[in-house]
Parts: sequence; C-alpha cells; structure tokens
Amino acid sequence: MTLRAATLAAACLLSIAIAAPASAQLCPAGKASPTGSAPCTNCPPGTFSSVPGSISCTACPAGYFNPSPGAAACTQCPAGSIAPSPGSTSCQVCPPGYTSDPTHTMCVPLPTPARPRSWGRLKIIYR
Repeated sequence: MTLRAATLAAACLLSIAIAAPASAQLCPAGKASPTGSAPCTNCPPGTFSSVPGSISCTACPAGYFNPSPGAAACTQCPAGSIAPSPGSTSCQVCPPGYTSDPTHTMCVPLPTPARPRSWGRLKIIYR
C-alpha cells in the first residue's frame, strides 16, 4: 500500500469514527433522527419506525393506522372500517350496508342473501 493510499484509508476510517462514535445511542424503534442516533424525536401519528437507528419515519400503509406518536408499528383497521390512504391516524367506519374489503382500503356493499329460484310446493299434512 502506498503512503497516499494508507493516508486516504486512515482518513476514511477517521471520518467513520467521527460520524458514528461507538458510544452513540441509536434511536429506538418509534423514534428517528437525521443521523439515526441521539437526539431522537418521536415518529408523528400516522407514521412508524420499526428498527433502531432509523433516520426517518415511514407512513403507515393504506389499510393501517397509528393514532399515537412514537410508534414502532401500525395497526390494521378493524373489520368494517378503512384507511384509504397512507399515513392515517384513524380508521373511517363504513356506512350501513357496507363493510371493508380485505385490504381495509375501501368499503364494499355487504353481500345480499341469495333467494331461492323456486319456493316449491308446501305440503301440509293434517292429522
């Protein structure tokens, strides 16, 4: 290794050590910072961070919600309610006669019971 290469390698290692010291506290799940380490801020409602050391928070996907700051995960909307867009802080209840689709992103009409094609004949026996 030449002196120039060794100097560049040492400078690179030094910059890594300065940027992320071994004693740095990584942000816990539910928090983030531009460096991934302290000082950290809570992820806002409608977002989450699931891994320590996050540099940003992620919006809850459509069909999921998070009402609280500092979440490590989002919750799927319950049956009969939806979160149509990413970043939801609550779920919307479907109107009467509707329920949520499997992805909890839109309301769909409740299935109507099938009517028999023919009622047939009713036979009454008296005894």
